[in-house]
Amino acid sequence: MPRANLESRTRSIPRHKLWLAFAILALTGSVFATATATAQTPAETADLLERVENLSPAQRALLMERLRGAPMVADSTVTNPSAQPIDDRFEARPLGQSLDVADSLTALSSKRPQLAQAELRRFGQSLFDQSPETFSPGSFGPVPADYVIGVGDELVVEIWGDVSLRDTYRVDRSGSILVRDAGRITLTGMTLDAARRTVERQLARVISGVKPGGGGSTFVDVTMGRLRAIRVFVIGEATRPGGYEVSAVSTVFQALYAAGGPSEIGSMRAIQLIRNNRITAELDLYEWLTRGLRTQDLTLRDGDTVFIPVTNSTVTMQGEVRRPAIFELKPGEGVRELVAFAGGLGANARADLAHVERVRPHEDRAVGQLDRLHLDLSLEGVFDVGAPSVPLADGDRVTVLPLSDRVEAYVSIGGSVGLPGRYGYESGMRLSDLVQRSQGLWRDAYRDRAVLVRVRDDYTRQSIPVNLSSIQPDSAGDVTLAPMDSLHVFSREIFQEERMLSIHGEVRVPGEYPYFEDMTLQDLVLAAGGLLESAEARSAQVSRVTLDGEGGDGLAELFDVELGRDGSSPESATFGLSNHDHVFVRKLPGYELQRNVIVEGEVRYPGVYTLHSREERLSSVIARAGGLLDTAYPTGFRFVRSEGDVGNVGLDLAKAMKDPGGANDIILMAGDEIVIPPQPMSVRVVGAVGFPTSVVFEKGKSIGDYVKNAGGFTRDADKGGTKIVYPNGLSGGVRRLWPDPGVKPGSTIFVPSRDPTEGVDWGQVIVGTTSIISSLATIYLVIDRTN
Repeated sequence: MPRANLESRTRSIPRHKLWLAFAILALTGSVFATATATAQTPAETADLLERVENLSPAQRALLMERLRGAPMVADSTVTNPSAQPIDDRFEARPLGQSLDVADSLTALSSKRPQLAQAELRRFGQSLFDQSPETFSPGSFGPVPADYVIGVGDELVVEIWGDVSLRDTYRVDRSGSILVRDAGRITLTGMTLDAARRTVERQLARVISGVKPGGGGSTFVDVTMGRLRAIRVFVIGEATRPGGYEVSAVSTVFQALYAAGGPSEIGSMRAIQLIRNNRITAELDLYEWLTRGLRTQDLTLRDGDTVFIPVTNSTVTMQGEVRRPAIFELKPGEGVRELVAFAGGLGANARADLAHVERVRPHEDRAVGQLDRLHLDLSLEGVFDVGAPSVPLADGDRVTVLPLSDRVEAYVSIGGSVGLPGRYGYESGMRLSDLVQRSQGLWRDAYRDRAVLVRVRDDYTRQSIPVNLSSIQPDSAGDVTLAPMDSLHVFSREIFQEERMLSIHGEVRVPGEYPYFEDMTLQDLVLAAGGLLESAEARSAQVSRVTLDGEGGDGLAELFDVELGRDGSSPESATFGLSNHDHVFVRKLPGYELQRNVIVEGEVRYPGVYTLHSREERLSSVIARAGGLLDTAYPTGFRFVRSEGDVGNVGLDLAKAMKDPGGANDIILMAGDEIVIPPQPMSVRVVGAVGFPTSVVFEKGKSIGDYVKNAGGFTRDADKGGTKIVYPNGLSGGVRRLWPDPGVKPGSTIFVPSRDPTEGVDWGQVIVGTTSIISSLATIYLVIDRTN
């Protein structure tokens, strides 16, 4: 909408409403300057009104619904959050945060789906992902006889027989080596085999036993030592074009590895080796990748150039093939070669139909024609002898379709049969054939009725009852099957309720056990691992659920049965159990093992003590341990109770010893641990202090004195929450009006940190309030305008 029209329509709003809205905007903008980053400017407000005008009626109704439900109060942490969409229209914001109307308008726009598709790589490109050293020639091993010797090569001359000699020579800049007694021999440009014969002839002149071609009494051999480095160039569409120093036995492929192989537009099938300004060889990497042949991978020479031209034609092969990728085709190659490069069709491929997406070639394009074509292609007989290879165009994308997932030529059987599962359907197949293929019915099979589910032509299902007792071949009950028929054979177990017994009390493995016919009490006791030593063998109680004759409430009938010490009394061996019986084996009255407590630390006789009675107290056990030593520190006394996972119990040992039977003289239980430490000489100070440490105890010093010695309170320390924990587990806190608790040796003073969320940040409150007021002004204008 033009700005003039917008201003004229804005003037149609009543003056008192405009005055109120812009007065709020002006007031908030001038008083709270820090909030201008989140407030709406007049220009933004005009733009917002224009966007509201352009909304459809449905979108405007949705916006109004959102505005009416917008929260009117902000907290001190108001921000402009990055909300997550909850539907196609709006974005969700936490309760209490301001509503950005512009965000809501933007959310009303339609979504733009992002369609992701896995991109295929060029065939063979992954070969060059590895480090070039992976393909570098070996530094050791034999050198081929046709290796051409050059300046910098190292030769090893060995002589044996009448004379034994072994020397190493390096080919100098003149291309020769200086051999002892034989003089200078020029070898550069010769093959290794020719150099061996030349050296042998030269040595035959000075060593009588050496005969050229062999036959003498002294023999000569020439081998290669360290090989020279040569400089070659990889140019054209290489990943890293440039000059490279490689070993003199390197081949064209190894130079390609060093340069990272062809680039995305570089050819893999027409790589040229240029030597002395002439094309010496042309390499096709596909020959090696698909057949393992390296016939044109020649050994490089100093100054050679490997040239990678731009690829000629690329075609994408995807779908149900063994090796989907982007392939490069030479002129004359077509579908047959493409399928071969892709490793052939997959087992799930449709050979009768493939789709070809083609971009019309430049020369065939005309006004009014489609630039993209969709063609159908049959791959049947693609490898037949004499069949022509269908040509393809640059940029074609061939998709081999999969077979249908629907399988209908089967029948299935499940339940109580030998081998449940699916079986192939044959015309005229009967129910007896299916049962026979599944290796027959189990003994527990319910033969009077099975269910045959049939899929009709409209794919609705029909249930057909079957009597398996009457499915003799060619009988009326031997139903003829149809494709996708499914037979389920029930087991007789489904008619039997699960039968269980339970036993608890003084047996080794209490719990529930399956009930069997004619099962006795002795059988159940043995199944539960037998009786414990604490078991009351004179009788066990058996409770049995019975029903009255009229089907009323269930009543429990109780039986007392003698067990005997090993649970095999004559009565238990003959007492028959029933389903749902519950057996309870009582514990011997008064049976209990010794109850022991542990006494450690500064007593005369530390150790493990057995309690005399159920009422024995703390003071009694310490007296039996010989009492406290002079080095004992009663204030640091620690009492730990393991029963019920109680843990440390805060007690005053001095009061317990002074007042036997009092509140601190606790009655002991099995597993209690009593620890009396020696006199400590320090106080620990931890938490929000400058340097948490242990401070030497000094009588009369307060909590504040020890905190000062530990570096004092930090800036975020909660001084009022300072606690002191005494060695016996009792604790206390600092007081505002009364003196703080005293400090004792071994105590720990803990200073907590203040919660950073506590208190009110008035700056944030002002900024948040300003943002809300500005947004309210904008909302007021929008609501008024939409009405």
